Amino acid sequence: MHISSISVYNQSRKNHKLSAKNTNKQIQNIGFKKKPYYLPQINVKSSYDAMLLFSFLSLGNYLDSSDDDVSPKNKEIRDENLKFLDKLETEEDKKNFIEHYKQVTGFPNLKQVSEKIEKEFILGIKKSSIGITGAECIGAGYDGTCSVGKKRAFPGSDLDKSFIILQGTGDLKEDAKIVSAFTSNLWNNIDQRLLSFNHDISFPSICTTAQILDKMNKINSQIEHLSLDEKHLKYLIDNEYENLEKAAEYNIKISRYFLKEIDYPDFQINKEDVKNTAYLIESIRDGKYLIDSPAMITLKEALSKSNFYKYSNVAQMTAMRKAVDEGRENKTKILIRENIGNIFNSWDTDKQLRFIKTLIKYSCEDNDDFKAYFTNDRDAKNAYKPLLNILTQGDRNTYNRLEYKVFDNGINITYAKDKTVNVYPGYENNVLWIDSSDPEAIRQVTRNIWKIKQNDMFANVDRIQCKQTDILPKGFYLINYKTNDGITIMEKML
Repeated sequence: MHISSISVYNQSRKNHKLSAKNTNKQIQNIGFKKKPYYLPQINVKSSYDAMLLFSFLSLGNYLDSSDDDVSPKNKEIRDENLKFLDKLETEEDKKNFIEHYKQVTGFPNLKQVSEKIEKEFILGIKKSSIGITGAECIGAGYDGTCSVGKKRAFPGSDLDKSFIILQGTGDLKEDAKIVSAFTSNLWNNIDQRLLSFNHDISFPSICTTAQILDKMNKINSQIEHLSLDEKHLKYLIDNEYENLEKAAEYNIKISRYFLKEIDYPDFQINKEDVKNTAYLIESIRDGKYLIDSPAMITLKEALSKSNFYKYSNVAQMTAMRKAVDEGRENKTKILIRENIGNIFNSWDTDKQLRFIKTLIKYSCEDNDDFKAYFTNDRDAKNAYKPLLNILTQGDRNTYNRLEYKVFDNGINITYAKDKTVNVYPGYENNVLWIDSSDPEAIRQVTRNIWKIKQNDMFANVDRIQCKQTDILPKGFYLINYKTNDGITIMEKML
């Protein structure tokens, strides 16, 4: 089923040319693309010095936590950045800072906190569109069953499964530049003391109408021949939230018709693309809207003709909302927050300040205090892992997201259940050595090389080397060097 071009395209926009030079400069400023920054060195002598330092935390660059597993130093930087809170000594200074925090965030009134987060998201979108033709937002929202939607959010909460749809130009190359520039602006325009975008996985899905339609057309062209039990799939969307793989039965079925990115990185659409599109489409279909427009309604009408739009169910938003409404899914951490205002006000000043420090650390998952207020009943990260492995790798035991353990002179990488590989700096500091001749291990390391490069040991890497395999992986070639045991070395330039 081909989704035809719709009236949201404004062909006159095609004359617009966004500067690629400026766009690339902006992209470099996205926090989770680099290491977090150290706060300015200020000698904290009063609450006003602490307030000044707290103002810097509106930029996520100072608390960025995207690559902790591969760059452990990130956490050390964040710990150093928050030491200013321990330097408030007098009762008056502590109380002044606490009142400032409450004024900025709305805490401990969680309804007010949640409303501030929603407003910050909307204002951040509006501000980020300024100066970029085609970046006007036609629709934006998130999963209304998260803590913000329930009006139980702490400052620094994420908007789960958030999305932003931009008008675009109708030209895919121009739209890619628009999305890049807008994304960089958004990172720098959101007050992350209120709304945390510290993780790449929590950053909103951002695309233009042309990009959505292009992805959907490519997906539909592969699966339009499938016969479906539509009544059964509709039932799963409305009711199934406990069994993740059963709920996503449709997505698992169609994933078989797409290739893996790891084997075909240049193919027009792969399993990873389909999984990511599923999350976006489900948010468009089932999410809570904070920005809507006639153009968005027109887009949804065009998308609704597709079975992928109707029956995709990776995020389970409809069934989860129903379970919440019926009292079958109420997170303990949400329930115990209900009376947090009175509880917080009953604490002494030191405990209040300790809790505020925990709230700040919570946005980057460093919190190690007051655990009950932050712990989910269901370990969603590990619960979803087998499903995401199936959707992106075709195997529940081959990891969608690799796991990293840094040691003195390398990184141990787990790429599948009970399968690991070590990588080391090579003979020069621009070379990474994969200590394996297993083609799967080599492909997985290559697929994730840009994350590995976040570690200082591999920051300057521009080529990968390993022992020769029977069949050369894509991009590798043999070089005139051998290992100590006489095996020819192969190399790939990045």
